[in-house]
Amino acid sequence: MIPPAQDYASSRASFLDLVRVAGSVVESHLHPEQGPAGEELACDVARFGAPPGDAATVVLISSGLHGVEGHAGWGLQRLLVESGRLATLAPSVAVVLVHAVNPFGFAWSRRVDHDNIDVNRNFVDVDHLPANPRYAEVDSALNPTADQFDPDDLSFLAELQELVDLAGMLEAFRVISGGQYSHPQGVQFGGQHESWSRRTLERIWADHLPGAVRAVALDIHTGLGPTGRLTVFQTANEDEPAAELGRSWFPDYLYRADRDEEQATDTGLMGPGFDSWVAASEDLVADTAAFVIEFGTHDPIQGVSALTRVGVSFTEGQKASIKAMQEHGNIAGAQKLILAELNKEFGGSAEAFGRTWPGILEKAGASTTMKKLLSTPNQVAGTSLCSIMNSRPSIQKHRPQRPAKATASDRLASQTLPPVLR
Repeated sequence: MIPPAQDYASSRASFLDLVRVAGSVVESHLHPEQGPAGEELACDVARFGAPPGDAATVVLISSGLHGVEGHAGWGLQRLLVESGRLATLAPSVAVVLVHAVNPFGFAWSRRVDHDNIDVNRNFVDVDHLPANPRYAEVDSALNPTADQFDPDDLSFLAELQELVDLAGMLEAFRVISGGQYSHPQGVQFGGQHESWSRRTLERIWADHLPGAVRAVALDIHTGLGPTGRLTVFQTANEDEPAAELGRSWFPDYLYRADRDEEQATDTGLMGPGFDSWVAASEDLVADTAAFVIEFGTHDPIQGVSALTRVGVSFTEGQKASIKAMQEHGNIAGAQKLILAELNKEFGGSAEAFGRTWPGILEKAGASTTMKKLLSTPNQVAGTSLCSIMNSRPSIQKHRPQRPAKATASDRLASQTLPPVLR
């Protein structure tokens, strides 16, 4: 089982104690801000195996890029260390654990950092920021600034639905959740400068990748996918060696999006940023492969139960269909069926909720129960509006041919590893 969640300070202390006892080389990158109790914040790094310059293969396993998701990420890192695998690495292999890439978000239970930057939208050319002109049309709906704010007023949904009606669901997703760089207080703000977390990661890469001919980045997130099961996302073209590695390492779990899609749904992602940074480095020659490791939370059946408790009705036939789809691994089909019912009951506005953090999720419910249901991206994940919004077509068309097998969380750390570490 993944250990129970700890606050950031306890998590950090546990990480440092564990990796030091396990024989790693430890370094810490101090953050300029403090935690809720005035505690020191840092991104801590533990290296196992061959030292820099002697490792042909370096595997980086990071947690907390989206701060609050660091709880589960650290839990998986802990299981890996306690398994003993890192004590028996091949002589030419190194594993680098990065704890709390975004320590501010981890400590303060936020997805974003101290500048409201979503670090996973920050890996862009800050001198030529991506455009998202339509975001200005919905920012006032997502982030009301009036002195008097009524959380029971759902009229803002009409503005979002208008965007969906005019632009289509995929474009609405790009506008609301794909990253924007013009409104620093807005949702999915990718930043107008290189964030502290990005600069720190790039410093870690520069320190730990010299001499490597293969560099693998596994970035742990939570939310998408069924409970306790692994889902792996990758951005790589089909003919790239990295895509072949993904197919061979994670055949049951991989969802791949092409790197050169004309209309990418997200901008500034860390995985492509890692690939580009290494390729541009004059001192590094490593081939790269970057993966997002999603640890699923709630499954579709649990989501149906949660939605039913707040007044969304499903027929017995719908429930049976959702259960059958889940049992056969068709999670996307189950999500679509649930979304269709939400759209019918809420006037087509359900899809517009998505992963839109400081505004839309805070305002999404007219009742306390509904607010609780939608207050985090993981509450209904698997069926969550967050999950549905992330079931983007570019990934779905590359879904695996057979469903991922159900696994207990204490096996997930092993499944996460490429064969070189198993």
